[in-house]
Amino acid sequence: MKRAIALIFSALCLSCCLQAKDNSVAYVDMAYILKNLPQYETANEQLTMIAKRWQKEVDALEQEIRVMTTNYQTEQIFLSEEMRQRREQEILQKEQEAIELKRKYFGESGELVKKREALLKPIQDEVYAAIQQLATEKHIDVIKDRSSDPGLLYMSIRISSCKNSALNRCWGSAQDKSQIIETFNTTDMKKIVMIMAVLALTLTANAQKFGYVNTQELFMLMPELKDVQARMDSLNKQYENLLMTMQEEFQKKYQDYQQKQQTLPEAMRQIQEEELSSMQQRLQTTYQTAQQDVEQKRTEWLKPVNERMAKAIQDVGAANNYTYIFDSAAAVYIAPDADNVMPLVKTKLGIK
Repeated sequence: MKRAIALIFSALCLSCCLQAKDNSVAYVDMAYILKNLPQYETANEQLTMIAKRWQKEVDALEQEIRVMTTNYQTEQIFLSEEMRQRREQEILQKEQEAIELKRKYFGESGELVKKREALLKPIQDEVYAAIQQLATEKHIDVIKDRSSDPGLLYMSIRISSCKNSALNRCWGSAQDKSQIIETFNTTDMKKIVMIMAVLALTLTANAQKFGYVNTQELFMLMPELKDVQARMDSLNKQYENLLMTMQEEFQKKYQDYQQKQQTLPEAMRQIQEEELSSMQQRLQTTYQTAQQDVEQKRTEWLKPVNERMAKAIQDVGAANNYTYIFDSAAAVYIAPDADNVMPLVKTKLGIK
């Protein structure tokens, strides 16, 4: 518990330590806190090992399904209707087994969820209790988790010097600081002080300045999107033409085989069947490759667009002394006194 309290103290320095008379809001980085608790890391390692073992079972079953499907697709043109239905039913049964197995291990009420709750919940409860204790002692009205707030696009970080005055402001009174120091060994304390000295932040409620921007609307206005869409259309068209050509070649060869199969020698018939199977397999592989490549290129081409948009928001926040900038697309409520920074961000991006 004491270690959790100290970690929360240092993480709170990423946000604001406010005077008791103010209405205070603070952010704490739960990911940082939990990462630095040895018992949490140990529990996570146990969960990872269990999940990997169960995933191997699922992977083995899915691999069996892939083999069955590939074999069926290769052989289906030579199977009778009765055989096709039977093989399809066998594949469907295996797929249902895989779904049930994944639900058993990884479903909403699956074994992994139960195991995670048994191992991690006691640790998380300890941390939440420590946060509640600190909120009471430091008179903080609201504490939010910085690591899980998708609507927080920008948060001001005012770096203070590594002087005792900065540490005193974050820790509170000298008595508070001495109590914490007595709790930890020298190594732990050095790490905590180092983090605090670099990231210490003190804000008063009346000095906070809030802004918001709709990232979905902003994204659609990004001038680079036109070029990205043009490249995506071109890539899709190339794959469509390629697949259409391959499909036409396959259909032509298959029709030719159907017309001649009764008169072909056995050896020649087997050669043509193997060629047809190979063509069908190449067609399926090309289709899968096309899907993967299109998605990969989309992610690759949109990444700089998203990065440029995020940097513009960060620059606007820093240049205009905003404490926080939130994403209005993810907000439930926006206070009337919050600023719509969309015009500023659009100007920064050169959007009219």
